[in-house]
Amino acid sequence: MELKFDIRGNLRPYERIEVTLDEFKENFVGPFEKTSSRHEIFENYIRYVEEFKKEITPKFKQWIDGSFVTNKVNPRDIDIVNIVDYEIAKENYDLLREKFLNKD
Repeated sequence: MELKFDIRGNLRPYERIEVTLDEFKENFVGPFEKTSSRHEIFENYIRYVEEFKKEITPKFKQWIDGSFVTNKVNPRDIDIVNIVDYEIAKENYDLLREKFLNKD
């Protein structure tokens, strides 16, 4: 799926867009030079997702936003929200806060 951007580099349409991990990489990492911060951020993101699957649950959804989902060449980070079942979140509350919540 080819994604489109407006003249300011923001993703269009201005609504939730579902993509696979491959489509995400294809649109937000692939088109950029290896020197772009996107490659390192994406590698760290993949590690984060794998750890989350292993330590919390493999069944979750994610919302991704911020400058990473624009056509900015060197975003500083990737903004994500993990959506998990309440009981799983409650069970793993301390681990979620300690390891998977960025307070910055």
